[in-house]
Amino acid sequence: MTPPDAGNTGLTSPRRPRGSGQTQRRFSAVVPVRNEERSIGDRLDSLRSQTRRPDEVVICDGGSTDGTVRCIEGYANRGLPIRLVKTGPALPGRARNLAIRAARFELIALTDAGIRPDPRWLERLLAPFETPACPDIVYGRYEPRNESFRQRCIGLAFVPPRDPRCQLRGPSVASMAMQRKVWERLGGFREDLRSGEDVLFIKAVSDDRLSVQPAADAVVFWSPPEDFTGAFRRFSAYSYSNIRAGLAREWQYPLLRVYFLLAMLTLTGWWSPLGFLAPPGIMAARAMKRISRELGLLSLFNIPLVMGVMVALATIDAATLMGCWRWFISDWATGVRQTRVVTRRHTNGA
Repeated sequence: MTPPDAGNTGLTSPRRPRGSGQTQRRFSAVVPVRNEERSIGDRLDSLRSQTRRPDEVVICDGGSTDGTVRCIEGYANRGLPIRLVKTGPALPGRARNLAIRAARFELIALTDAGIRPDPRWLERLLAPFETPACPDIVYGRYEPRNESFRQRCIGLAFVPPRDPRCQLRGPSVASMAMQRKVWERLGGFREDLRSGEDVLFIKAVSDDRLSVQPAADAVVFWSPPEDFTGAFRRFSAYSYSNIRAGLAREWQYPLLRVYFLLAMLTLTGWWSPLGFLAPPGIMAARAMKRISRELGLLSLFNIPLVMGVMVALATIDAATLMGCWRWFISDWATGVRQTRVVTRRHTNGA
């Protein structure tokens, strides 16, 4: 797919940054939103304050019922070139596909509405595309943004560790840029999932052996749920969609094995009181592993933090199991099986 004003080279009206001899490619920033009235203004301000501003911001609203659309339209005259794509109720994959399809430029930067980028995020994320070894896709870094004790605990319980080779916590569409041809080649994002469509897309990138480059200094900040109730609701939905996407082997199966082991150890409590100590002991060990990995061994002496991460882990585990139960009664029991992971050329409605 070639946008109407871009040609086949991916360069449109090349420009040179002040004080530099390097040509910059124009790009579109793509953001799917739904019911983000409370946060969308802050997100748009953060894009407007980037050291390298987007040439356009394409926002697809997936059927907001609050004042999200009104807030976005209010930014049209504030120095940020916004293009708003309105659709009916749409899940994140469809919203991304519609926004990318509407984008004018060949270079696409992706993030989510609940993300706050560092001021130099776009500058650093897009820099590799202006080098001789221009990659197909660049992954930036994301970090948890902990504004409260509970958010800190939930972030420690959920966010994976940094890869020592590239300093990323794993690839994420929350901090990603790609050439449009990648999206076309892989068939876009799956449109029938509440979550997991991004994981499938990233798997497709890996399976297709595309040229990938990390940009660890291109940082965005993700806000964990504000409380444990919100965490339970969010991760329950994630768990259900993850199974529907055919990704249970990577999340649910390992957790079910852990709880099967816990059940077996607990049963030994009939013969030895030590068996009843297995569940809290293993939960404490999991919490301490995450804390020491992120904050160092001395942080293990912070007993409230250890207890808080234990509660966060238990909450996420319970939500995961609830998602499994929801899938069982609504999909498996009615004959709807989980979708086999297809990592190339799924339908995106194009």
